[in-house]
Amino acid sequence: MAVALTSLIGLVTGLLATPAPARAETGPASQYVPLDHLSVLNTRTSTGPTQGAKLAPHASLTFDVAGVGSIPAKGITAVALNINVHEADQSGWVTIYPSDAPTKISTLTFAASQSTTGFDLTRMSGTGKISIVNNSDGAAHFTVSARGYYLDAGANTGQEYHAVNPAYLVDTRFGIGSAVAPLQPGATVTVPITGQNDVPSNAVGAVALNILAGGKAAGGYLSVYPSDTADPSISSLNYEPDELNTNFAIPKLSASGTLKITNHGTFSVDVSVTLRGYFSTADGSGSTLTPTDPVVALSTLNGTGTPGNSTAAVKPNQSITFKAVQGAPAGLEVNAVAVNINARRPTSSGYLSVYPKGLPDPNLPSVSYALAQTTNGFDTPDVGQDSEVMVTNHSDGEVHIDVTIRGYLATAAAKDVTQVYDAGTDDDSEEVNYWTPERMQEADDQMDADVAASGLVPGGMESEAVTEDTIHDEPTDGPPDITAQSTFSFTAHHKQIGKFYFPYGSGTKLGCSGIVVGWNLVLSAAHCFDTHGYFGSKFVFAPMWDNKKSPYGVWGIKKVYLDNCRKGGNPQCDWAIVVLKRKNGSTLYSKYGINGYNISGNPIPRDQWVSIVGYPGGDRHPRRCNGRSNPALLGDGHYYWDVNCGDSGMKAGVSGSPWVYYDKYNFHSWVVAATFGGYHEGGYGQWSFAAIWGNHIYALWSIANSHM
Repeated sequence: MAVALTSLIGLVTGLLATPAPARAETGPASQYVPLDHLSVLNTRTSTGPTQGAKLAPHASLTFDVAGVGSIPAKGITAVALNINVHEADQSGWVTIYPSDAPTKISTLTFAASQSTTGFDLTRMSGTGKISIVNNSDGAAHFTVSARGYYLDAGANTGQEYHAVNPAYLVDTRFGIGSAVAPLQPGATVTVPITGQNDVPSNAVGAVALNILAGGKAAGGYLSVYPSDTADPSISSLNYEPDELNTNFAIPKLSASGTLKITNHGTFSVDVSVTLRGYFSTADGSGSTLTPTDPVVALSTLNGTGTPGNSTAAVKPNQSITFKAVQGAPAGLEVNAVAVNINARRPTSSGYLSVYPKGLPDPNLPSVSYALAQTTNGFDTPDVGQDSEVMVTNHSDGEVHIDVTIRGYLATAAAKDVTQVYDAGTDDDSEEVNYWTPERMQEADDQMDADVAASGLVPGGMESEAVTEDTIHDEPTDGPPDITAQSTFSFTAHHKQIGKFYFPYGSGTKLGCSGIVVGWNLVLSAAHCFDTHGYFGSKFVFAPMWDNKKSPYGVWGIKKVYLDNCRKGGNPQCDWAIVVLKRKNGSTLYSKYGINGYNISGNPIPRDQWVSIVGYPGGDRHPRRCNGRSNPALLGDGHYYWDVNCGDSGMKAGVSGSPWVYYDKYNFHSWVVAATFGGYHEGGYGQWSFAAIWGNHIYALWSIANSHM
């Protein structure tokens, strides 16, 4: 998967000088049909239009895909290809395209004398044929196999894609899904897929994976295949000694929802497999693929898509973004993209992670590369803030990055979320003029009276204050061992917390608490909006509200999104994303630098210390409850997170309060992992509750963000 810089410098320069077309050809929205490995080209045998001869330097070869094996002769819109280069006499790169739509954009780079593997989603045209070009000064053997194909979604005979939060399925280095030991020569590991990591237990036909091989003394390859079929002995990833090698794959699953991985090498190898998503029977809830001819979204070598058309390399631990919707058909609601990623001219070994802008870096490789070697990878990241995707350089050196879009994954937003409010404007003058400090004081006084009359909150509210020093002294595995509620002082990593105000009848009333989770997004509880919400032009959020002061002003509410599973008031889906109105075009981040808190879809570790921060009753200050969180089976027969907040309780106004903790295993930062709500709307006696959201929260965030 890598090629030496010195061998390619002239070729790459010519390649990148070629501009992308103004509008690439795209296909219709399409559903996936997985296959066992189906060989469509092998120059070492008679598969395809060859007789066992290498493909000559700078020569092309056109071969059939439509009508081969179980692939239909007509109607296919794209094909998922696994590409291998063998016995290359010189370094070079491969271009693959529909036979009637040539391009010079690289699909895969390769080095002399190495076996290299790559992946592509290639658009199909009416010819039913694909062309491959050997862009090198030497001959090479090529093998191409189809892992699946796409059909027009109108036929409704395929499968839809469902993205999940990237999760490790196997990592022999750390004993995830296997023993802490490398995979021996000829050995096989079975990988359970379904029924975990947000993958359903049935109706799943294939999965999207990133495969990594490392720690080996000699070259070889890994085959990945359904556990109820024979090993096809076809490479899903070729690996080289003393390198980390990666590849993308969409393997078909067995009937039991499992895969097998076999080491075809003479030495042991460490194997790591991370899940990106799954394909299941089409029901309108997943994504279809709109395939496209390659669209150059980013090239730091020629300045395409870079800030100010800069041609500077990406520095160590630096990130760069690209627009994910360029080239997409008008009106297409893009929520993820299929991209080919090239790491070029690296001055150190490392890897690139690719993920939605606005979400934390998952620190998982989409492409790994070695010093001075150009390397390709593939991934399907969700689209983030401003319709952009982030690429981060995880190395001690600089690297140039190219990204080309191969397809757009889109889902009808109405099937994923319920939009319960839309102001239709960013004009917030009415609510800003209405919510004076005096009127906010009246709202707090009214809530005080309501709390006193209801007896919801017992005594003990005025407990010891938590100072900034106390907060900064918190160990990374959790706050001090207390369960009593305490007053709270804002610090840098808690300033995103705020409270909602809205009119209530002829008066005013405090609604709920919330936390900023994007440049202009706030996370809160669904029941604040579909059960107790009172919408209107005077509905506002006040970030960092404390003792009648709002240093960042009040912000009008533009839209409110709930998860589709919230229908019927389901307490297990008690979370919401609120889109704030922009102030003269500015977001909360661009105006005041308040960036969104990291959201974690991972389960809270058992007995993990969490802090719940919100505004109980009509209190003038935010307050905090610290405690250990565990899943609890409650009276409605479902599991929720719970924390014992003691006799002081967390009631009346704390709905939507974030549950935060320091995640030292995945994000290495503070994360919000739940929001106050769920069973009994989040509180009962001494106990506080939160719904377990899993990866649903990412889908909701993504759609709300795309409509920001």
